[in-house]
Amino acid sequence: MNDLPNASSRGLPALVLISAWVGGMTSAVADPATYRYTAQQGDTLIALGQSLLERPAEWPRLQQINRITNPRRIPVGQVIQIPVTMLRAKEAPARVVQLSGSASLIQAGQSRPLSIGAPWEPGSEIRTGSDGYVTVRLADGSLLKVQSATVARLDRAQHYERPGFFATALQVLQGRIEAAVTHLTGGASHAFRSAPPRPRWACGARISVWQRNQKPAPVGAKSSPAGSM
Repeated sequence: MNDLPNASSRGLPALVLISAWVGGMTSAVADPATYRYTAQQGDTLIALGQSLLERPAEWPRLQQINRITNPRRIPVGQVIQIPVTMLRAKEAPARVVQLSGSASLIQAGQSRPLSIGAPWEPGSEIRTGSDGYVTVRLADGSLLKVQSATVARLDRAQHYERPGFFATALQVLQGRIEAAVTHLTGGASHAFRSAPPRPRWACGARISVWQRNQKPAPVGAKSSPAGSM
């Protein structure tokens, strides 16, 4: 199981995790599956459910997963495993920041010319012509450069505000995309601290990006600080 780090990682630089599947072969790392929250004084599972979960009433599932005897009295420092699929998230579309040549946005079967500042929402595609180039900024601040003669579909763009991270997934259906990110990990050969060479993805790539906030929002009962990433 892959985990999003807990409070012990506080102070580390933001991290992007990118997974790419090309021709049925897997490279890089899998998407994180679990968020780890470190219990603070006064935390209860009911309160954590209200703060963190998409469905607060599902807090008994956290009790079962973590084998917590008393949901109203959690030992300080206990690490609580929370499946990412249970966390509350909101849509965080990417936006077009640079554009040259011909490019269009395909959404719900409708095509319209792309423009600077336009949102790129999940379920929609960006298509560039033979002379088209588009730069989009993800909600986490990362930049993706869509090259000419490319078709890319955004499948997911979410912000998990309380835990403090973003999740983005897209597919390159045709052509290629370059990423301009500061912190990238995709296996030992692709671990960078600053100014890495830009990774490129060609047709057939599926890309997942997980980005941590620099300053996670507060979480937990009362005014207890959150278990950050």
